[in-house]
Amino acid sequence: MSAIRGVRRFTASLQFPRTTHLGLSARTAQLHFVDIVTNLQRTAIALAIPVAAILWPAAIAAQIPDTTSRSSGPVRLDDDGITFVGSDSVTRLSFRFRAQLLAQANVPPGDSDGDATLNALVRRARIRVGGTLWDPRFRVSVQAGLAPADQSGGDPGTTSMITDANVSWQQTDELRFTAGLGKLPGNRQQTISSGALQFAERGVVNNTFTTDRDYMVMASYQRDGSTPWSWHGAVSAGEGRASAGPDIGLAYTTRLDIRPLGEFSDGNESQEGDHAREPEPRLLLGVVVSHNDRAWRSRGQAGVRLTDPRDLTTIMLDAMLKYQGWSLYLEGAHREAGSVAVPPAAGADPRGKGGLLQLSYLTRAGWEPALRLGRVEMRDGTDGSQASLNLARYLDRHRIKYMLEAGREWGSAPSLGERWLFRANFEVGI
Repeated sequence: MSAIRGVRRFTASLQFPRTTHLGLSARTAQLHFVDIVTNLQRTAIALAIPVAAILWPAAIAAQIPDTTSRSSGPVRLDDDGITFVGSDSVTRLSFRFRAQLLAQANVPPGDSDGDATLNALVRRARIRVGGTLWDPRFRVSVQAGLAPADQSGGDPGTTSMITDANVSWQQTDELRFTAGLGKLPGNRQQTISSGALQFAERGVVNNTFTTDRDYMVMASYQRDGSTPWSWHGAVSAGEGRASAGPDIGLAYTTRLDIRPLGEFSDGNESQEGDHAREPEPRLLLGVVVSHNDRAWRSRGQAGVRLTDPRDLTTIMLDAMLKYQGWSLYLEGAHREAGSVAVPPAAGADPRGKGGLLQLSYLTRAGWEPALRLGRVEMRDGTDGSQASLNLARYLDRHRIKYMLEAGREWGSAPSLGERWLFRANFEVGI
C-alpha cells in the first residue's frame, strides 16, 4: 500500500496540460493515469503471490541438506516408508500407511427381484511399524487395520484391529524364524499384500480356501542358485485372529516355492502384475499343504462357523509367470474334512475345490487391463463363479493407483450370490 501512495504522490507532481486532445481536463487525465498505474501494480502483486508460493519453498528446500535419500541420515523416505535410524545405527524403524477407498454397485440380474445397491466405504486403512531392534538380525512388525470393514476376526460377529504382531530372527542368510500373529505360508494371492493386488478384492478361491492369519511359530529357508527355491513351515493355534472354540487342536502349514527360470526382479514376485517388466521369462511354482486339527471355522482360521469342530486338510497349487509386462496367475485348491455326526447346513460344508485364472498386460505408461475367471464347487452342492474385467492406472506402482472393475458373480454359494458388480477403487500409501 505504501508503494501505491508513492505512485499517487509521483503522479501528482507531474505537469499535465490543462486539456488533452480527448477534451479531458488535466485533473481528470491525472486521475486516469493514477488508476492505470495502480491497477497494473495490483495485478503484478496478485501474480507475484502464487509465483512466490511456488518458488519460495523450492528455494528454501534447495538450501536444506537432503537427508531423506541417504541411508546414513537419521530420517529417510524410501520404498520402506519413513525410516528412523537410531544413534547406534542398528535400531531402524520404518513407518508406513495406506488407505483404500472403494465404491461398489451391485446390480441383480434381469430375472431377479432384488434391488440394486451402492456402497462407498474405506475398505482398508492400515498403519504399520517394522524394523530392526537391538541386533540387525532381530526384526519386529506390527500392523493395525483402522477401517471397520478391515477388522474381521474370522467370522461375522468377531473383530480384531491387529492384523500383524510378530518378531523374527535371521539365524543365517538362508534361515529365518518368526513368532507371533501373521500370515501363514498359504496361497500366493494371500501372501501378497492386499495393497499389491490387481483387483480391489482377492478372488473367490482365496476367499473360500485360504488359511489367512494365525498365531504361529514359523521357519523359513531360501536357497539361491540356478534354480532358486524356498520353504516355509508353520505350527499355529489354528483359530485365526480371534479364538473360535475351546480346544487344543493345532494347525500345521507348509509351502514350497520353486523358481525354475531364476529370481524375479525388484520384488516382482510379491506383487500382482509385471511392474518390473521382466526382460526374461520368470516363473514361480508353489504348493501348500495345511492340516487344521479340530477347526471351528470352514477355512480353519476364518470362514463360516461350523456346528462341530472338524479336521481340515487343504492342498493349494499356484503358478505365476511374468515377461515384458505380461502376467499370468493360476491358482487351484482342494479341501477335505473329517466326518461329523450332524451334516453341515447348506453353505457351511468346508469340503470342495476351486480354480482361478488372472491374465494382464501392463503398458509402459502405467495402464493395465486384467481379466479374472474363478469358480468353486463345494461338496454340499453349492457353487460359485466370477468373471471380471479390471482397468488399473498406476501412478506410483501399487502405492498410488486407481482401478475400475466390471464383472459378474453367479451361483449358489452364500459368499457370492447372483449379481453384476461395478467397482471404483483408489489407493494411496507409502
